[in-house]
Amino acid sequence: MYDIILAGSMAGLVTDTVLHPLDTLKTRLQVKETRITIFRRLYGGFAAVALGSAPTNAVFFAVYEKTKECSSQPGIGSEIASACIAETISCLLRCPIENVKQNSQVNGQSSVKNMSHLFQNKTILKGYSALLAREIPFSVIQMPMWESLKSHGFSGALSGALSGVFAAVLTNPIDVIKTRIMTSEKSISCVVCELKQDGFAKCFAGVLPRTVWMGLGGFLWLGTYDFIRNFEF
Repeated sequence: MYDIILAGSMAGLVTDTVLHPLDTLKTRLQVKETRITIFRRLYGGFAAVALGSAPTNAVFFAVYEKTKECSSQPGIGSEIASACIAETISCLLRCPIENVKQNSQVNGQSSVKNMSHLFQNKTILKGYSALLAREIPFSVIQMPMWESLKSHGFSGALSGALSGVFAAVLTNPIDVIKTRIMTSEKSISCVVCELKQDGFAKCFAGVLPRTVWMGLGGFLWLGTYDFIRNFEF
């Protein structure tokens, strides 16, 4: 188990540290309005990410791998079920981090100030259902595709990049909804109505930086995870 926890922690921290600016650009392009210019403070909200990235990713991979091991029928069905269970649990940790991070990216305030505000208003878990609605389809696409590509001779890193790009494009509309919920006081129904008025194109706001982020992220995240898990200590 220690190898899974170490690999997951390192994979998440390396990826989130290197690619945080792309995440910030994506977030600012998706919101209706932002209080900060698009290229300013690209590491805004990183304090929350630095604190939560390692444990969140460790939990995801630990649950994913152990659920797969317990499956009586290995294969794509097991991989999909394991990804769903892993996301449901890890998103409980990821949701507060996402809230603090995205509000810092949009309003330019510190992670500490945004965290305090969210706790005071009891909205630290705001958008959990939207986060889950994004993460489960993403993982259901990415993880089985990653496993399949590896079984056909692709490296863990390249498999992660290809599966990340594919999943990023398909789930971008849900990501836009999630971002707008977390960075405003609006309900999911209000955000959906807002997007209908804005037009279909807005569902793919930020798709370019997100796709690049998830492609590079898949390469680093799953590549690092695969490398550390297979490393002979």
